[in-house]
Amino acid sequence: MTVFEGGSAVMLSIVSLMKENFEDIAHFITHHLDIGIDDIIIFYDGDNAEDLRSYLEAKPINGGYSVISIYEIAEIKPHLKPPKTFKTIQNAVHQIACRKARYPWLITLDADEFLSAGNLDATALSAIPKQILSVRLPVAEAVWLPDDDPWSAFGSTGFRTPLRFRNPKKLPSLLRKMLPRMVYREDSVFFTDNVIGHGQGRHIYRRDAKFDYIGPHHAEIQGNNVSTAVTDLRSALRGVEVYHYDAISFERWREKLRRRVENEILSDNMRIDRRRMLDVFLSCYKRPDAEVLTCQKRLFLRMYCLSWRQYVLLRVFRSSFRASPFQSNDRHVDCH
Repeated sequence: MTVFEGGSAVMLSIVSLMKENFEDIAHFITHHLDIGIDDIIIFYDGDNAEDLRSYLEAKPINGGYSVISIYEIAEIKPHLKPPKTFKTIQNAVHQIACRKARYPWLITLDADEFLSAGNLDATALSAIPKQILSVRLPVAEAVWLPDDDPWSAFGSTGFRTPLRFRNPKKLPSLLRKMLPRMVYREDSVFFTDNVIGHGQGRHIYRRDAKFDYIGPHHAEIQGNNVSTAVTDLRSALRGVEVYHYDAISFERWREKLRRRVENEILSDNMRIDRRRMLDVFLSCYKRPDAEVLTCQKRLFLRMYCLSWRQYVLLRVFRSSFRASPFQSNDRHVDCH
């Protein structure tokens, strides 16, 4: 078991439903092993799970993870016919993970999400009151800054945060509505609460709680949301964030949107602003073939690259920061 300098292990299990390229999956596993998590359960949504296992076994990764093909799980098979509806599959995966997890707390993450190391240990988890069954952690969406290479995978060092987690009470409601317009101008219609991806946060939840539904952002018992925002708790976990690479790279982002617009995957609760971005992405295909890629690159830069003006304006409202999550000696470049 990996132990931090303070002597406390991270007694937390990660569950992830993913269908990414093998390199990104290895990167996901390695990062979380490096910060002290040694129970990573990968539910693989692909028909080449054995190839993935062989790929990972050839890497210098010493255990701490398992790979399960969802096509081998009887209770999930009926839901795999296209187009897939993720909500049902996700709940089934999370319920199964509760039976397989080694530790009393779990967190569900996507392949493009990475936990920060700060304040994440067994001491903080054990201090959570027993009546709290699920705790929602804030997300920070990765963006490229002017001195980053926008065409480099995981090359972004900027992050923007949902306004709900940074200033839930301090920011006047009118200013909270105006800020995206001030920052993104006409592109503000593509944003909700300062992010393009989800802003609800990810939740850690108790393995032994009897949840009726376990989603990526909250859990329910008898139809009631039982998740508590970490900002409502006096907990060391307030310093923990989930780094969300909604766009790992232009190529990954382009492929993810292609799968959406071609209905390879189906979401039954997609936000209207997300649909707007898909519509613009799809409209690029109406251009001459030679212009399609340029059109999509232009959209990518508008969505995921901040100017210094935008970055500084968000900093004023404590809604952006710089960090290097994958450099062990320099995870945070500045405070937020």
